[in-house]
This record gives sequence, C-alpha cells and structure tokens, in this order.
Amino acid sequence: MDTLYCSIIGEDKEREIVLKALAGMTPQRIKRSEIHKHCANIGIKNPKNVIKYLLSFRHKESENYEQILNSIGKDYLEFTDTVFKIFIRMKSDNC
Repeated sequence: MDTLYCSIIGEDKEREIVLKALAGMTPQRIKRSEIHKHCANIGIKNPKNVIKYLLSFRHKESENYEQILNSIGKDYLEFTDTVFKIFIRMKSDNC
C-alpha cells in the first residue's frame, strides 16, 4: 500500500494534503462541498484539480486498473478500498 500511496502523491504536497483530508473524513460517502470547504480552510486554493487527478488515478498493479476514488453522482466521493483509506489515515511519514 505504501507504493500505491507514493505513486498517487508523487512529489505533490497538495495531493498528499487532499488525500489525507479525504481519508480523515468519517462518512464512507464524502460530500464534495465538505472537502472543498476543508481544503479552503487549510490553504488549498483549487482542490478541484487535485480531486480530478485523484478520480482519474488508476491502480496499475491491479489487474483491472482500479480507481482509488469513485464519484457518486455529482455530490459525493468515496474510496474504493476502505482498508486503503485507513492506511492513508494512519500513515505519518512521507514517501
């Protein structure tokens, strides 16, 4: 999971911040307006671009190139793997 995490964030600190913010939210379905408000509070100017990247990211080590994040309608996001969401929350060091 560490390799997947590092390949998602690369060298982009904003990706890491938004990914950890998403993982830290307790409902399974995360309201987009909540993550946008949270990002604005922590200084991320345009979270839409980061979220767009996270939604387009495919896990190349899985046989089906699975997404890590799904869009549910236009209002919600959710992690495809709750174990990975927990891993992100617990991860304290960078890549």
